[in-house]
Amino acid sequence: MLENFQVIEIKKTVAKKEAPLNVIVEPKRIRFVKAVVEVLGYPAYVRFLFNLETRQFAVQVGKGNEGNTVKFSKAKEEQKTAVLFQNEPMMEVIRGAMKEWDPETKYIMTGVYSKEDKAVIFDLAKGIPYARRHLKKNIEE
Repeated sequence: MLENFQVIEIKKTVAKKEAPLNVIVEPKRIRFVKAVVEVLGYPAYVRFLFNLETRQFAVQVGKGNEGNTVKFSKAKEEQKTAVLFQNEPMMEVIRGAMKEWDPETKYIMTGVYSKEDKAVIFDLAKGIPYARRHLKKNIEE
C-alpha cells in the first residue's frame, strides 16, 4: 500500500537568528544592546555622531586618539551585557532634536550597520515607546 509514498524529512534546520541592532534612549542615558557592541567588534572607544537635519544618531568605532572619543566596551570575554552611556550634553542633543518625545518615556529603535564606516546608524524619527516585556504565566486554579 505504501508503494508510491515518499519519506517526509522531519529534521528542521534553523539558521542562526541575528539579534536586532537596537538602542534604547532613556530619559537620562542610552543603552546599546549587546548586538550593537558585537557588530562593532567590542570597541574600547567610540565616537558619537549626529545629523540634526535627518535626525540620525550614529556610534562609530574609534581608536581613542581622535577628538571626542569615549570609552565604550570591555573586551569580548568581559562584556556580558548591554553598554549604558550617560552623558548630559549628548542627551540634550538627542532629546532636543526629538521634542515630540515624552521626556519621561524610553524609546527604542533599530540601527543599520555600515561596515565601511564601522558604525551603527539610528534614525531617531523611527523611535517607538519602549517598555520591557514581562512574561505573564497563566495560573489556572
